Amino acid sequence: MVLEVWTTVRHLSISALVGLVLPFTGCSGGGDPAFSAEGSALGESVATGSFPQVNDVVFALVPDGSGGVFAGGQFNLVGQLPRQRLAHIMADGIVDASWAPAADGPVTALLLQNQTLYIGGNFFSVNGVERWRLAAVDRATAELAQWNPKVGTAKLINVLASSGSLVYVGGVFELINALIVPGTGLSGAARRNLGAVDATTGMATPWNPNIVEGEVKALAVRGSVVYVGGSFEQVGLVGQEAIRFNAAAFDEASGLVTPWNPSARGVNGDVVSALHVSDAAIQMGGRFDEVGGQRRQNLAAVDPASGVATNWQLPTNDTVLTFHDDGRRLYVGGLFTTIGAQARGRLAAIDKTTGVLTSWAPDANGPVRTIAVSGGKVFVGGDFTMMNGQPRSRLAVLDPETGLLVDD
Repeated sequence: MVLEVWTTVRHLSISALVGLVLPFTGCSGGGDPAFSAEGSALGESVATGSFPQVNDVVFALVPDGSGGVFAGGQFNLVGQLPRQRLAHIMADGIVDASWAPAADGPVTALLLQNQTLYIGGNFFSVNGVERWRLAAVDRATAELAQWNPKVGTAKLINVLASSGSLVYVGGVFELINALIVPGTGLSGAARRNLGAVDATTGMATPWNPNIVEGEVKALAVRGSVVYVGGSFEQVGLVGQEAIRFNAAAFDEASGLVTPWNPSARGVNGDVVSALHVSDAAIQMGGRFDEVGGQRRQNLAAVDPASGVATNWQLPTNDTVLTFHDDGRRLYVGGLFTTIGAQARGRLAAIDKTTGVLTSWAPDANGPVRTIAVSGGKVFVGGDFTMMNGQPRSRLAVLDPETGLLVDD
């Protein structure tokens, strides 16, 4: 999309827009998992609408291409059907009775490519077959694919992204294609917290940016550059080290760090949890007070080449966890209750053409960790038990224009 810079802006409050207004295209995002007890109970009351309630946290949603969504999380019950951390919710709200893969631990990342649903999280088996934190299933049959990157010395896969024949993997880990060597322990391709694997074979590529310590929470690919967000301070292999505070970019071919260095910092901790790419700017969400040399509170836009902050500002009063782009709007979710000095209950929408906060204002009573627009509906997942004052346990479906619950 061609960059458009508005030089004259009328009838906009200063809190909604300061300086240049930039359009938005493309989207990627990540979450900030905080596991709750397995199989925790539903909220005190249960909604009677057509979309199902979920009995534990929903960490990831991805459109199914037919008006519904695939969901991943910590749950084991979706509506009235047992579902072990994975479910398919169809456009009419019915839980797909024939699609029931089972993971033995939390699913925190999903990526749908053609007929394959790639799955990341903190599990050790899917459908009863050994899969270390990464797996793939058929989108129609739930049959487990042979794809098995087997991530070892790991805690969690936070985020998945794709480009061509590659799947990019981010989280907390040290090995891909791990093997148990008797008497020695684990061996494999050394990849710290970020790697790329073949989408068909599952084998790690030579690409190795090496996030030295910390965690990768967000990935976005634009052209030949892979943008990364998380909580880290140093990247690069020995002899190629570079300081990068919580955001970095790498050449897609070589894995070398680029000069892009927005340096997201915060007084009370700092993390970049979500990234959104466009030709005009890279939008960043998380928990920070400064980005690109300018004061920016939890939400910012920076130049794709230099990392310098643009004049666009919509500060939030708490952490931003996720973005979703529906082509017209950039949806934002997290922990915040204000954005641009306007009240918003952990959900907001930004007009992509103007960069201005819209009037869309649903109200969740707990963290929003994932958003997906499918079939003209906004699916929202997280830790909440109420939406717009109505019981909605961990999953809600909203009208994109009014913000009202679709199933009311």
